[in-house]
Amino acid sequence: MARRKTEEENEGSFRKATPISKVKEKIVPVEGLLGKLTVLAYGKSGTGKTTFASSALDLKPVMPKAKKVLFLDISEEGTDSIYNLPDTFVIPIETWDDFEGVHNYLKKEHHGYKAVVIDTVTQLQRLAMEEAKRRANLDVEAAMSQRAWGFLSSMTQPKLIDYRDLPMHVIFTAQPRRTENDDDDEDELNQDVGPAVIPSIATTLNAMVKVIGQTYITQKEKRVKGKIKISTTYRLRLGPHQNYITKVRCPKSFFVPSSIPDPNLKTIVDIIRGNYGKAKQQKS
Repeated sequence: MARRKTEEENEGSFRKATPISKVKEKIVPVEGLLGKLTVLAYGKSGTGKTTFASSALDLKPVMPKAKKVLFLDISEEGTDSIYNLPDTFVIPIETWDDFEGVHNYLKKEHHGYKAVVIDTVTQLQRLAMEEAKRRANLDVEAAMSQRAWGFLSSMTQPKLIDYRDLPMHVIFTAQPRRTENDDDDEDELNQDVGPAVIPSIATTLNAMVKVIGQTYITQKEKRVKGKIKISTTYRLRLGPHQNYITKVRCPKSFFVPSSIPDPNLKTIVDIIRGNYGKAKQQKS
């Protein structure tokens, strides 16, 4: 009479443990480990989100020989500001199927891209809602049903994490969530400001990236020879703030500025590594 297989043996027939040699290869010192960047930049239109994301061109690739940056243009048509950049490509995303298809391409093909930019998650949510209604047999113009909300959650959150897990730098952009007092006076804001997506998606998005920053513009007036001149500076808010959602995942002993002018992703790397401002200190 044949011996009955134990539960562990049955599991072993379809589940195979990673070999010990492979496990050893994956264990590395955490000190000095940066890996890839995952960043969320949110802000009003025209505040520099696309330009900031395009600075991924200056980052070292996660995979060898990768040098290109791919923008997923989700109903934004915002790449005019970077049309002259080399090794920068764009693909229009018109449906949720497009979004899933691009992920499959980036995951399975040899493509040479070192970074992907999802521009914007706010518009991506609209595509996801349209697809969720379709799956729930609703008209596109109809209100979301409970079944459609369920589809939306099960579709969007796992797919955002799938993108985050690609072996490349991943940059998400978003419009800001409106507040009751939507103006530039920070003292009048009475609730947190973050990416303009529904709370469940925002929770996933905020938790899964290493860096969250808010893009904004400051202007100063200066009188020069009797004429008023206005200087404009594009900035990225990074440090802790009572109203704006921000984050930099790095050791607490490292200095994180409240904001940085003319932001780029190489500066973000310096902050995460604890090198921000050191070059200036050495010169002085």
